[in-house]
Amino acid sequence: MLVSALIPLILASRMSHRHHTYMLELSGSLVYARDHGSLSATRNGEPLQVTSSQASRLYEELADAGMGNPRSEEPTGGICLTFGDGSSLSLWAVPITKGGRASDEGVAVRYIRADGWTFCYDTDRVRYDDLVGTW
Repeated sequence: MLVSALIPLILASRMSHRHHTYMLELSGSLVYARDHGSLSATRNGEPLQVTSSQASRLYEELADAGMGNPRSEEPTGGICLTFGDGSSLSLWAVPITKGGRASDEGVAVRYIRADGWTFCYDTDRVRYDDLVGTW
């Protein structure tokens, strides 16, 4: 009985650790791109001009939004940032379901590190258009 009560805590702790690792890795990728002038981006496959300050603001918004919910699907459209260190960050709009019904539109986020480690989640704490709507 005790083991079954601990499983949700263990899973939540693991997700929290992965989110923390993702934020540290994303921060490092942003620093690399800024230092090497290697930030590039696409929107729906088309080149997009993005500045380091826009990418830093995006990082701050994602950090403020917090961990969200795990997600495993591939991005559908949206924006993809590459940092020049082999890592990438994809963002796309998604409907968020709460309690079996669709909530407001949220954002799905997928970060892939150079070695292939991937962290993917969605959140309704920030909207896609609020993150990148003016880019």
